[in-house]
Amino acid sequence: MSQTKSYNTLALKGLDYNDDEFRTDMSSVGIDIPFDLLYKPEMNTYVINKMYEQNYSKFLNSTNPFTGEYYTDKEAKEEAGKLRQDALDNLDFIYSNTEK
Repeated sequence: MSQTKSYNTLALKGLDYNDDEFRTDMSSVGIDIPFDLLYKPEMNTYVINKMYEQNYSKFLNSTNPFTGEYYTDKEAKEEAGKLRQDALDNLDFIYSNTEK
């Protein structure tokens, strides 16, 4: 018997949006979720980490508005890390406010 509970954050918030649909939408922004992660809570952490990688890359190729120079590697990691931590905190909040 396969699992049918969707774990994407929109589904966890009560929207009729399954993990297969989520996978298709994430693929359109360059994040390919492995099929074996669908319908598992680990999928969200995988997506957050892939978003971290994308954000890190974008910061490395962007100008830091505070310095007027390109982000250093350290700055890019810090900024991408802040976004990842915010996403993980949001995920924890969603999990704590949904039925398991």
